Amino acid sequence: MSWLRTFCYVLLFMACAVPTSAFFPESEEIARQISKQSAALSSFQAILTFPDDPELSCNLWVKGSAWRQEMIETRDGKARVLQAALGTDKNLEAVFPEQTNMPLPWLMVWKFSLARWFALGTNPDVTSFQFLVDRPCVVVGARDGDMDSAQCWVDNERHIPVRGIWRTDAGMWYDLIWDECSQVGNFWLPHRIWFTVNHHAPLQMRIRWNGVNIPLQDSLFSTVAFMRQFAGKGMSASSSSLFSQLESFPLVVSIRP
Repeated sequence: MSWLRTFCYVLLFMACAVPTSAFFPESEEIARQISKQSAALSSFQAILTFPDDPELSCNLWVKGSAWRQEMIETRDGKARVLQAALGTDKNLEAVFPEQTNMPLPWLMVWKFSLARWFALGTNPDVTSFQFLVDRPCVVVGARDGDMDSAQCWVDNERHIPVRGIWRTDAGMWYDLIWDECSQVGNFWLPHRIWFTVNHHAPLQMRIRWNGVNIPLQDSLFSTVAFMRQFAGKGMSASSSSLFSQLESFPLVVSIRP
């Protein structure tokens, strides 16, 4: 019976020797899953608030690749637009007050395709299985314990990005986490964002979804209508230290030349 025992050992060894990559979906499959989820979410309106400054908020409208973002400050019951911008994907089309850059909406980064993460330096040939708190994730671009490499974390069951880490050419280190996901309609959507730059204390944002796959008027994203709305208006001064930080936000988009 020694041959049977040996045969069983060989079978056990072969089972244990299956390459780790066999348990991970290919990058192409992950990309397809992300793209499918993103394409199905064709439009939305959301309001982001900042626990560190309850009087500051960010209104965001997205329709396809077009977006509109407005930073609002409410003091003494009066709301004022501090900044506003129109963009398409990662490009800025118009901005108020007149300046050359504007923070890219955090939820537009959440909608990045996997190809965009590859462009940010994520290695498609490296994958690992990790947990973000209690959520199982396939991590593209890094192995367990590697917090330096560019990487995209995808929830293994919901097929949505939940974390992105990357460095800029200037050496800035970014870490974005989208968590507290729950279903809104047929979509798993994040309700909180954590953003960390160069390992400093993270900025926390809460998300309120006001509408998903809703009809949004084209005029909301019209550059002509936008310029007409803000023509002749000056910049409103803000006493918010958080807004001052956001003005120097490193994740910015610029007017296309």
